[in-house]
Amino acid sequence: MSATAIGPPPPRENIRYPIPSSTITLDIILDESKPLRPSSVNACLSGASTIARKHPPSSLTEGVFKYTALGGPLEMQVGIVGGVLVNELTWGDVVMVLEGLERFYVESGKWVAGIWYLRDEKRGALGDGYVEPTGAQSPEGVVEE
Repeated sequence: MSATAIGPPPPRENIRYPIPSSTITLDIILDESKPLRPSSVNACLSGASTIARKHPPSSLTEGVFKYTALGGPLEMQVGIVGGVLVNELTWGDVVMVLEGLERFYVESGKWVAGIWYLRDEKRGALGDGYVEPTGAQSPEGVVEE
């Protein structure tokens, strides 16, 4: 019986990114084995931000916000989850994070999937989130709140 070789884990890079003009910091773990197209990232984050802006900024998210951008050159998804025990994540925070991620991708030029942990310097840990390719095929975006 021959053993199957398991390769090294995918390359990952950890980055601490303070969102400009806010008290929010993202601890981002990039997965360089999952490249993303800049146009897909921008379309997904912009679409998610448009949906998030429809909510009052100070109201709590009450769980998971997930936006899937479909029909582009590379379908992808962004998700943000408030704290499990205490959820203090507001829709204003969600918009700030989405805009901060857009800025991060443009400034860093690191167009790959990733997860992040969201922390506010006054309120502490607020939640976590991700940006991932989906591989799904559909002509329009899907929102789950």
